[in-house]
Amino acid sequence: MPLPIDFIDSVGWPVLKGFDREVWALAGAGQVCLLDRSLASGAGATCTPVRRVLMRGITSTFLQDGAPGTPPERSTIGLVPDKAKRVRIHTPGFPTVTRPVERNVFVLTDHIPQPPETIELLEGRSGPTDPAR
Repeated sequence: MPLPIDFIDSVGWPVLKGFDREVWALAGAGQVCLLDRSLASGAGATCTPVRRVLMRGITSTFLQDGAPGTPPERSTIGLVPDKAKRVRIHTPGFPTVTRPVERNVFVLTDHIPQPPETIELLEGRSGPTDPAR
């Protein structure tokens, strides 16, 4: 049964609004979920136990078909622990990408046709990242 929008607005908090996406975080029953309300086919959700979110964060990747003759678009959004200053995103067969973390959130938009295999949290001072995409 889908959650009514007014319920999400009253108990969740926005993680990302922009980049043609609206992603919210919801917590309950020992889980944290990222809910994408901007999908044409409805909503998509990724859930992870709270303990794991506190240690490693939670990420969700959305693949969307491009226009005819163009590659698909990949959006990877993550909510990560306070200690993370950057993330390193690994996708087999493609260059590794490093993104900054701002207010515990990172966003990567590119044209790689598959989800990342791993996302590594980088602690300490902020360092170099790849150009915004």
